[in-house]
Amino acid sequence: MKNILLVFMIILSNSLDGQKIQFYSIAGKITTNPNTSRVFEGIEANAFTKKLNFTLSYQVGEEFGLSLFGDFPIETYRDFGLRVGGYKLYRRWRIQYQSGLSYVKGIKRTSEVDLKKSAILSNWYYTESFETLGVPLYFGGRYLPFKFMGIGMDLYINVNLERPYLRPSVVIEFGLLRA
Repeated sequence: MKNILLVFMIILSNSLDGQKIQFYSIAGKITTNPNTSRVFEGIEANAFTKKLNFTLSYQVGEEFGLSLFGDFPIETYRDFGLRVGGYKLYRRWRIQYQSGLSYVKGIKRTSEVDLKKSAILSNWYYTESFETLGVPLYFGGRYLPFKFMGIGMDLYINVNLERPYLRPSVVIEFGLLRA
């Protein structure tokens, strides 16, 4: 797995060859999940050349659901990703799209019910840990009211063999975002 990430990093560095970084940012992703006490669910570092956008990201997530009824324990994941894509800048608006490679690690429920912990309105399952490589697909939009700050929404889809997921989020971004 480390070899695959190393090859991806080499490909990214070669695509930057001769291109000057024009804009850069750090973005925090705000969760919309009522089950968690976390405010931020992820962070990204972005570098923008004239045509391309490069991102290093880390996200933590939990499945959505009611905390009193349903299936337990709640499935969780941690996602470390490298993405490359394009963007379009229209005055104070930016649309961006990316794909790449990610390493996903988490806990998921098995199909076997733990009868000792289950209740009338909920089922408690045994769990197993997983690690896998994924292909993230990312679409985002930002309003850039200032040169140093942007707010917007993202849609993050991770396609992998263990736990594919879709994650909308609200984003606050700081850095040099436009000229």
